[in-house]
Order: sequence, then structure tokens, then C-alpha cells
Amino acid sequence: MEPGDSEEVRLQKSLLVASSIMIAMAGTLWGSIYIAFDEPLAGSFPMSYAVASTINILVYSLTRHYRLFRNIQLILILLLPFLLQLALGGFISSSAAVLWCLLCPLGALMFGQRHHAIRWFLAFLGLVILGGILQPEMRQGNNLPSWLILMFFVGNISAISTIAFTLLYHFVSEKQEFLTQLETQAVTDPLTGLYNRTLLAETLEYAIHQSNRLNIPMTLATLDLDHFKKVNDTMGHDAGDKVLADIGKLLRNRIRRSDKIFRMGGEEFMILLYNTDTDQGLQVVEEIRDAIASNPSFPEHPVTASIGVATFEAEENRNQWMKRCDENLYRAKSNGRNQVAL
Repeated sequence: MEPGDSEEVRLQKSLLVASSIMIAMAGTLWGSIYIAFDEPLAGSFPMSYAVASTINILVYSLTRHYRLFRNIQLILILLLPFLLQLALGGFISSSAAVLWCLLCPLGALMFGQRHHAIRWFLAFLGLVILGGILQPEMRQGNNLPSWLILMFFVGNISAISTIAFTLLYHFVSEKQEFLTQLETQAVTDPLTGLYNRTLLAETLEYAIHQSNRLNIPMTLATLDLDHFKKVNDTMGHDAGDKVLADIGKLLRNRIRRSDKIFRMGGEEFMILLYNTDTDQGLQVVEEIRDAIASNPSFPEHPVTASIGVATFEAEENRNQWMKRCDENLYRAKSNGRNQVAL
């Protein structure tokens, strides 16, 4: 491995070396079986792969020339199964050994670059077509018993299918994980881990729909940290960020899973309390306000919060509901620090 390699590149190199060793071991066994059944020429090709691959791994360990190592491995896995097929008499007599050539473009996809993999795949198709053209000119049959040919058929198809499925499964899993991360990042505030305001409109519209349809109360609370600018001015922005991150954690620990918290920007947060009436909402936000004021995480500069609360009213739309909540926040702030208003 090179010092500047990313984790992905390190994984690619490790997997290529490990898979090359495993295929070399399989090639030794494969070739020994052919030789044991009086097919020495056919047996020489898997054996040649084992020897050439071992030498290539040793050279790579000394030179660290990954691209050369990778290309040699791809050439070996592309050509030797095809030559094995020719030596055994064609597609059927060789138990479709040419299927192993498919590992070349699959390996190029996994261990190389996508546009290079297309070339390797075209080379694989070319060998398959060439094998079909040469089929009438090949020897008829070989010394392998029919049961062994059948066993190799089952083994070749099973092995290549398993490898192809595993690679595809890995690709789909990685893609899904990547898309999930993108979706999460798009709606999540990186500092606090809370939702950002991207989902706010959709969430409130759904809450209004649920409230009207099921006749259940929904309470909205807007929380603003008092005089937070002093924290940044006296303690620095890093300390301010830590305070905000701690506030985010505190808020998550104080609400139910059905409730939603949004960081609106700066030191302002919005909390949607599902199936919560005004009295219940006031109790929840009072507990949050007290928890913030008494939190030992901020000893250098005590942090307090003002909160505005508004329970949804049937005739309101989303903007009216939010505006009433904001107005109650401003009323709380005008009454002094560390207040709740509705």
C-alpha cells in the first residue's frame, strides 16, 4: 500500500491480491485434476496461471507498481481460460471454461476504471465469438470422463454466478448507502445533527393534515438562545459551535421519537410536538428551558433560551401557524431572558 492511498484504493489493492492468491490456489488444484486424467496440456494452463500470478504478486510486493500488477492479472484471467477451452475441445468439452474470462471485465470494473472495463468486456466478447468460429476445427472430445465434465460445468457456472452476484450486490449496497447518505446530508444540519429547514414545510403540512383529519392537537415551539452572540465574542466560534452541538443533543434527549426538531439557522430552533395540546406543550418547553439554563456543559458562559409556543388552530395555514409562534417568541424575548410565551 502507498502512504497516500485512500481507504477505497487500499481495499481494492488488498482484494485484488487476496483474490489472485485464491484463484492461483484453485488453479493448482484445477490443473492437477486435468493432469491426473491424462490432459497435461489442459492442466498446464491453470498451473501456468498459478505460477505467473505468484510471480506477479512477488514483483508487485517489491515494486509497488499497482497498475502493471492489475493489468497482468487481467490478461492472465482473460487468456488462459480461453486457451484451456481450446485445449479441451471447445465449449462443451471444457465445461464452458471460457466463463472464467468474464472475471476480467468484472475485475476491471472493481479494481480499475469504468472506461477501461468496457475494453476488457469487448475483448471477452471477442474471445467468445472466436471460440465459436474455431469450434468446428477443434478436437472432438477429450480424456475427461462425462461425470467430471458435468462436475466442472456445475462448478464453473456456480462459481462465476456467485462472484458476479457478489460484485453486483456489493455495488448496489454501496450505491444505496451513498444515496442514503446524500439524502440524510440534504436534510440534516451537520453541526447539531438535527433536521435543517429543508423538511420543515413538508413536515408542518403533514402535521396540519393529521390534525384536521384525526382531530389531534399539534404544538409548535420556536426556541432562541438568549444573547448568543456574546458566547462567540467572548469564547470564540469553536466554543459557540460546541454549545450549539450540545444544545442539539439536549433537545434530542428531551423529546419523543414522533416529535421533530429543526435548526432554523444560527441559534434558533423549531420543535414540532406531535399530538400535544397547549398545556402539554408548555410543560415540555419549560422542562427544555430549565434543562438549558442548568446545563453544566456551559460553565464559562451560562446559556438560556426564550421560547414561543403555538398550538395549531383549524382555520390556520402553515405560514400563519409559524408566524403566530414567532410572534410569541418575540413576546417572550421582550419580557426578558429565559421566558416562554404563547
